[in-house]
Amino acid sequence: MEKGYQYLETNQFQNAKQFFNEALKEYPGNKTARICLARAMGLSTEPLAALDLFQKLETEFPDDYEVGLNLAEAHMWNKQFPLA
Repeated sequence: MEKGYQYLETNQFQNAKQFFNEALKEYPGNKTARICLARAMGLSTEPLAALDLFQKLETEFPDDYEVGLNLAEAHMWNKQFPLA
């Protein structure tokens, strides 16, 4: 996962997307990989798809602080400021 985090931290969002997609093939339920994939999507060219992923995560983990923060940020990427 460290390599994927490095991609995110250095704004290599396409590489991060590819990395976390591959990780999720092996570990499809991994919450952290799902969050990172959605962040890579949202910070690049797919903010609406990222929002969808975070909404699904919120359904699965309704009281998770990290999911909630990322969902709020995804609303901001989509200019849905009151929802954020």
